[in-house]
Amino acid sequence: MTLDHGDLGDVKTLDDSSGKWLDPGRELFPLGCPVHADDGSSNVKQNTFVITEAEQAEIFLTEAYGNIHIDGWADGDPLRLKRTDLGKVLIDEIDNAGTYRYSFEPLGAILITTLSEGRLDRHTAGAQGSLSVGQPSVMAEPDRPYHGRLFVSSMNVVTLTPEQLSRSAGIPQGSEPGALRFETFLPVSETAGQHWRLVVAHVMAVADTTPDAFAEPLVHDSLVQLLHTAALTTFANSYLPLPHGYDRRDATPKVLQRAIGYLEANAHLPITVGDVALHCRVSVRTLQYAFRSRLAMSPMEYLRRVRLDRVHRDLITADPSNATVTAIASRWGFYNHGKFAEYYRSAYGRIPSHTLRA
Repeated sequence: MTLDHGDLGDVKTLDDSSGKWLDPGRELFPLGCPVHADDGSSNVKQNTFVITEAEQAEIFLTEAYGNIHIDGWADGDPLRLKRTDLGKVLIDEIDNAGTYRYSFEPLGAILITTLSEGRLDRHTAGAQGSLSVGQPSVMAEPDRPYHGRLFVSSMNVVTLTPEQLSRSAGIPQGSEPGALRFETFLPVSETAGQHWRLVVAHVMAVADTTPDAFAEPLVHDSLVQLLHTAALTTFANSYLPLPHGYDRRDATPKVLQRAIGYLEANAHLPITVGDVALHCRVSVRTLQYAFRSRLAMSPMEYLRRVRLDRVHRDLITADPSNATVTAIASRWGFYNHGKFAEYYRSAYGRIPSHTLRA
């Protein structure tokens, strides 16, 4: 089923890339699929939706998130939703001018909500009460329903898939459903909550100011992984427990050697720390300890050094008449070119443009 403006009534759709309202009849979201399937495109997609008719709000929000029931929406209370679609992650910025009750069926996705103003009540297994302004919260487990009341408010909502989050945690494919579960729906600390907010703001800033950066697969993947890693470290969960003695015992030189070989052979591919841990048949904690204890860096920091070396090689062999530092660096996942220049100068004692022109 495809919903269009005829179905949804007074829904306006703004193409943020062009600044123009889109023609009626376009599909808004894949019905029943909170996160778009990855179609192979790394480009970020941004659209803004505004809805004002009460009878159409439930249809619209069902397309946006999943099966939802709304009670008490008043005509004329607009809801504005700006959606940034990263393919494997959705980030929604929502301004809501109404007050109403809502209930969600299990969504099969993980929604992390941060209120910037207003009030949102949420009730689900393991979590009851109001969300605090500025404090991120997992709304519910993907296989659990939840309900509550939404007041006049502004917020951002990040939607993650359990499959992608499990990959980042190093959970083997084919594991039992629910192998990754959140033990608390609130951040483990105030610092962790602040880190989550900063990561979301950073990804949004890149999407808003340099959306073309997402065309490079390694840039796209690194930004998505920032969100996954932040989610796993912000909220206590079943697959990344506190360090144990066996992490140190299992972090052998052989594990480190195997991990380094994997990173160097696959540096051109999107890699998560979970991928490396699975390849080495150890936990993410064990892998991190192996790198920290012997190399004084994380696995992803080592990967960055490998990719920096690949940039260096490409700069040496590239034709300066038709190659640019920016294009070569982006191809290897370096989207913040100021940071890249710092890394490069620290490693090679010169600025990258000098290498390209040498």
